[in-house]
Amino acid sequence: MAFALLSSPSLVSICDKSFIKPSSLTPSTHRFHKLSLVDQSFSNLYIPIAFFYPKVQQREESNNSHELSHIAHLLQTSLSQTLVSYYPYAGKLKDNATIDCNNMGAEFSSARIKCHMSEILDYPDAESIIFPKNLPWANNYEGGNLLVAQVSKFDCGGIAVSVCLSHKIGDGCSVLYFFNDWASLTRDRATTTLINPSPRFVGDSIFSAQNYGPLVDQRFMSDLNECVQKRLVFPTAKLNALRAKVAMESGVENPTRAEVVSALLFKCATKAASSTTTLMRTSKYPFYNVDFGWGKPERVSLGNGPFKNSFFLMDYKIGQGVEARIMLHKQHMSAFERDEELLEFIS
Repeated sequence: MAFALLSSPSLVSICDKSFIKPSSLTPSTHRFHKLSLVDQSFSNLYIPIAFFYPKVQQREESNNSHELSHIAHLLQTSLSQTLVSYYPYAGKLKDNATIDCNNMGAEFSSARIKCHMSEILDYPDAESIIFPKNLPWANNYEGGNLLVAQVSKFDCGGIAVSVCLSHKIGDGCSVLYFFNDWASLTRDRATTTLINPSPRFVGDSIFSAQNYGPLVDQRFMSDLNECVQKRLVFPTAKLNALRAKVAMESGVENPTRAEVVSALLFKCATKAASSTTTLMRTSKYPFYNVDFGWGKPERVSLGNGPFKNSFFLMDYKIGQGVEARIMLHKQHMSAFERDEELLEFIS
């Protein structure tokens, strides 16, 4: 079903595209944001993340087209307000040491998807349709927008909010702060500025920038055509069984969910592939609490990544387990997904 959906040329239609500038211009004292050594070490990629909300309150007097434009307007207005505090996202990358905070703005699109949300939620490959085309994990070229957002409405009335953010500006923790602040301003339309303290972009004062390029090991980057991504869910009951097993066999008391899942995935992946497997863990970040005013999301998703021999961990819904996204070479994935020990603990 997922492949049939993705092959339909009329599945996604872009209704509008605009550029959202900060509601207040960035002061001249903040015009040039110096990247820290840590920022420099990140490859110049977009972090893609999407939130699925199946039940968005509809206004009775609105038809579908007006409702999408209404939701897009709410998100655009609050994004403009949020960018006042997160001003580097409204600028452009000047070089590997500096962002020109020139109020260029963030790119924002609204789209209509001609299927029900439920048709794609269980198919990781199909989830890619809700991201701006060709941007997830893509290199952010010099001069390109550092934040690209899209709101998509499904035939069932559900909404997906997807964003690609420059990894040069933030990591998983700072991205979560951004989404929480954006969502807060969307929920409370009477508020036009952030109540929480504004973020401080002062990393360069702690870890000064150096004159060399990205430090990311290109061995972990890969052509997507060479790799296969699978989504696995470890439900709570089976996670508890896995934790008990690990505690009994290792003597470690109360191992965490992330520890036992990471260990199991690493063990199974290294049996299937001879090269090193990389862990990229995000499961400690409560992305399922991001509420734009439509309640908590049904699903939070990352875009398919170009990192071979790697896996990402995230919470699965709220208190319902851990979701793992695994990226392996095609020839290794078939052995990995048949591993009997792995199959014992996934749904």
